[in-house]
Order: sequence, then structure tokens, then C-alpha cells
Amino acid sequence: MNIWNFIQKQNYSGSIDDRNILIDSIEQNNKNIWNKYRKEKGNCSLRGLTVRGLHFNGYDFSCTDFTDSNLLTLRLGNTLFRNSVFENTKIEHCTGREICFNKSSISSSFFLGTSFNKATFSGATIVNTEFIGAKLTNAAFHNTNITKSSFFQAALRRGQIIGSSLIENDFREADLSSITIKKTDVSGSKFYGIKNKNWILEDVSCTHAFWDRNGEIKQVYTNGSFESYYSKTCDIEIEYPSGISPLSYHALPFLIQEINDKYKDKCQINLESLNGNLGAGLVTLSLKMINSSLDTEVVQDEIKNIILLYEKEKDIIKKQYISELAEKNNMLVDAYTSIHRFNKKQGKLIDGSTIPAKEKMLCIVFFDLVKFSQKPTEARSKILQSMYMLVNATLKTQMSVTQNTWGDGTVFTTDDIQTGIDFALQIRDIANVLGTSIRFGIDYGPTNISFNEIQDKPDIDGEHVNFAARLEPVCDENRILISKNVYYKLFNNENYEFESVKIQFKKPISGVTEEDKISAYYISKKAV
Repeated sequence: MNIWNFIQKQNYSGSIDDRNILIDSIEQNNKNIWNKYRKEKGNCSLRGLTVRGLHFNGYDFSCTDFTDSNLLTLRLGNTLFRNSVFENTKIEHCTGREICFNKSSISSSFFLGTSFNKATFSGATIVNTEFIGAKLTNAAFHNTNITKSSFFQAALRRGQIIGSSLIENDFREADLSSITIKKTDVSGSKFYGIKNKNWILEDVSCTHAFWDRNGEIKQVYTNGSFESYYSKTCDIEIEYPSGISPLSYHALPFLIQEINDKYKDKCQINLESLNGNLGAGLVTLSLKMINSSLDTEVVQDEIKNIILLYEKEKDIIKKQYISELAEKNNMLVDAYTSIHRFNKKQGKLIDGSTIPAKEKMLCIVFFDLVKFSQKPTEARSKILQSMYMLVNATLKTQMSVTQNTWGDGTVFTTDDIQTGIDFALQIRDIANVLGTSIRFGIDYGPTNISFNEIQDKPDIDGEHVNFAARLEPVCDENRILISKNVYYKLFNNENYEFESVKIQFKKPISGVTEEDKISAYYISKKAV
């Protein structure tokens, strides 16, 4: 085989001798050539190595520097990376069993889409690294120091985390079922939407954690309260034979809050899942026992009966919760509908009431023409006229929520992330046909929509708007740069390809300075 179809020559900065021995080992299909060489030499350097699609079963890469390397779609098994260095390294879509990362130093790296069963990270230091969507079942983290890393939607079930430090990590929507966490500090971590059925917590420390979707609402714990609150869990399944009405669906969070207030010394419950849409008939609640002396089954039945009793008394529920639903959840007046009912001259609704700003989950798309001011005046006018006509037509087909100018760029929002991405791809093609370059910055999250009386149309504001605006200037020409929020929603979508990068903003925003290196992703349409 031609080895250079699998190993890239460009950007390699490691030892030429080390690379040549590795290539010789691969070509002869003899792992012992490399293993013997590495053992005799000790430390090796494969910095900047890009390799894809090869098998490294049984290889010993201990004490090897993989800084700035790209290890892509590799097959691994009983592979050793003990005491190795991974800095700004991409280990993406690799598979294998019993892979050893013990005592390795891993920082600012990407383990995206990897599937490593029974991997060991004992004694390792892991900082600012992303394991988004990684499958790390039965993994062992003993005396491991993990800081500011993301395990979003990662599978860590049946694993062991013992004697470790897990400070300020992101476990949102991760599968922590049947995991054992002992003598470990998890302070400052995010746990929204985790699966934690049958997990075991022993001597776990936590000063504070975040359980909301965006990881912004701080929950403080006194000594031992985190473990006592979350160590004993089980599920309660409540079936609605006639389906769940919209009123019952929206009232459920407030029912749960009332039960938690009433039984705060016994247990706490959270909504774990809703099976199907509004007409579905099964709700799963996660029950957290606080008083371990109580009979769990008795408490389960008690809570179940309370909720079903409320269901039978819908009129009472309606009177009790309808005002709170309108005020807290904004279920009765949708922001977009309100804006379109706006009487622009009087700044009021048609019925005479004033509309406050509304918050909505939106995909925010910023785009700008690159080096456009350097083009001749006549060329600029023709391009702008064509762009505005084609972009406006595209926006109408994509059902945008808002559209506006932002400085010399343009901003567009939509309810659906995939719609926003497809819009960006279409506009990029339009710009290229017109002979000009374009760049995009896209984020997703809670966004304030209000009526801009000066511009006489809806306008947007919020942290995610600012973040998308800062992504756009650092994006490469004719590319689309997305935030982690967008990537989290799309990384399993087979229609797109992603390239992970570290970026620095040209201007600071709230919580991000010009010196901070943050994770972002280039997105493109997967070739058919």
C-alpha cells in the first residue's frame, strides 16, 4: 500500500527518525518494530502527525509527544499512550478497547465521536478538552485531574471515577448510568439532563453545581448535601390513558415544585423525560431520596397518587397555575406572534396593551462580505443589489424570525438550527456566484426580541447575539463558523461535517477576553 495515502507529510514537526520507524512498522505490518524501538529510545516525538484510517492494535506509544497531531478514524486495541502528551490534538472518530492513557497530559484536545470501551485515564491530567459524544463505557478515571472539559452527550456508563478532581466540567446530557464516583470533587460542573440511574456516589465533594440547560444557575451545597441528595435515585412512571393535555403538560413543572416544597425532608423529584409529544401518555420522573430510612416504593406511590389527583381536578389546576404559566413560562403569548400583532405607530398591541421584550430560543446567523470595501464602487453596487434581492428571497423561504443589519454586516435569526445552517450555505453559494467572499458566525440560545422603534421592526439582543457577532470576524473566508451550542445540536447529523478549532475573539464580550482560547467548529455540507 502507499503509506502516504494514510499519513500526511505537511505540518509534521516531530522526529523524522521516529516517523520513519513507525512507517516501516506499518508497511511491514509488524508492531514489534515500533514497540522495540520506542522501548529502547524512551521518549519519542510525533508532533504534528496526521494519520487516518490505520490499525494500531497492540502498539506502544508510551512517552510519545502527539502535540498538534491529528489521529483520525483509527482502529485501536490494547494500545498504550501511557505518559504521553496530547496538546491541541484531535483524536476523532477512533474506535477500540482497553486503551491506556494513564499518567498522560491531555490539554486543549478533541476526542470527538470516539468509541473507547474500557479505556483507562488513571493518573492523567485533562484540561480544556472535549469528549463531545464520545463513548467511554466502562472507563476508569483513578486519581485523574479533569478541569474545564466537556463530556456533553458522552456515554460514561458503568465507569469508575475514584480519588479524582472533576472541577468545572460539562456533563450536560451525558449518560452516567451505573457509574461509580468515589472520593471525588465535582464542584462547578454542569449536570443538566444527565442519565444517572443506579449511579453510586460515595464521599463526593461539591460546593456548587449547575443543573439548568445553559449552565448558568448556581446551586450551592453544604458539606455532604450533594451526595445525600443525589446518591439514591429511582424512576417514577406516570401513565395518562387519554394522553397529556397542553394544560397538564405546562402545569407539570409547577406541580413538581409544589411536591418538592411539601416533601423537602423526604425527597426531591425532577422531570426525567416525556415520552412523545403532548398527546403522549407516559411521563418519567426522577426521584431523589433524601431520607434513606424511608421506603422508596411508598414514596413513589405517594407522589404518583398526588400527580394523578391533580390530573382529575383540572379546573382546580387551571385556577391555581394559569396566571403563573402566563407570567413565568410565557406560554400564552409567543414573542413572534406578538410582534406581528404590533401596532407600530402606537407601540401597542391591537387590543391596546404594551408588549414587553420576549425571550426565545433562536439560531443567530451573522454574515459579512469579505474585503468588500476594496472593490470598485460600480462593482459594489451591482453585487449589493443582487445580494439583497437573492438574500431577501431566501429569507422568505426560510421563515426567518428577524432580519436586520449590524454595522456593515447582516444578522438573521430562525427558530430552527438546521434551517439557519442551510440558509448560510445557500447565501455562501450566492456570494460565490457573484464573485465575492463571505464569512459567517452562528450561535444558538435564549435571545431577547423587542420592537425597535427607530428601525420600525423587530430587533434582537442578548449574550448569544454578541457571541455570534464575535465569531463572524474570526471566521475564514467562505466558511461557516459555529459555536459549541450549535455543534451540540448537530454533531450527530449525518448531513454535515465538522472541523474543531480554537479561536480568539478580536474584541472581548461578557465572560470572554481577547486572550481566551475558546472552542468553535467549521461546518460544511457532507459530500454525497
